[in-house]
Order: sequence, then C-alpha cells, then structure tokens
Amino acid sequence: MKSECIERNATVTAIQGGEVRLTVLRPSACSNCEAAGHCHASESRLETITIDRSQLPDEVAVGDQVSLEMRSSLGMRAVLLTMIIPTILIIAITVLLSYLEVGTLAQILIALGVAAAYMLLLWLLRDRFERTFAFIVRKK
Repeated sequence: MKSECIERNATVTAIQGGEVRLTVLRPSACSNCEAAGHCHASESRLETITIDRSQLPDEVAVGDQVSLEMRSSLGMRAVLLTMIIPTILIIAITVLLSYLEVGTLAQILIALGVAAAYMLLLWLLRDRFERTFAFIVRKK
C-alpha cells in the first residue's frame, strides 16, 4: 500500500453477472481515541459496495478477503464536491440575497433550492463519478 492511498479490507459477498458485492467494515472517525471503549460514538458499521467484475482479479470467489484501495486525493475531492461546495453555495446565495434585501424565509428557501439543484446535478453525473472514484482491488 502506498502512503497516498486509503486502504480498507473487504469480503466478497456475492458475484452476480458483471457485478460484485463487497462488504467493508467502516470504522468511525474516533475509533482510535483512547476513550473509544467508553464512549458510544465510536461505533463501526458494515457497508456494501457494488463494483464492476472487471475491477477484480480473476481468481476471486465469494468469501475471499480483498483489499480496497483509493487515492486519498479522491477522498478529498469527494469532500469538496459533497460538503464544501454546497456550503459555499448556501452562504454565497444567502449573502447575495441579503444584500438585495430579500426576506429571510425567501433567502432560506432559495439557498436550499440552489443546494438541492447542485445535489441533483451531482446525482445526474453519478456515472461519470463512478468512473472517477474507482477502487483498486487486490486479493489478500
């Protein structure tokens, strides 16, 4: 594993046609904290990821352990696209509408509408993002 990669262990749970389902244990952000055993905020959860069969080595079968890797720069890009840009949009629209002396309720509704339109755009472009945010899968 390279230092600029994020790596997670996964288990192959199903292979159906051209798709493969993997189960990944996603630890919470505070799982390394010393108080994690006493604080219930540090719970981990299982997530299911579906990927294209062509991304897996040929010898992988159901029940096998694999390693999922993704460049950490892609993780930062995902945070930018899904959290930072919508926040900036909401703040910018609210400031602009406040400057134009639009009512508070209208500011809120318009800003949320712009953020919803942005999220809809991301959803419409999801196929493109699936190619960009690809995992590298290696058998363990």
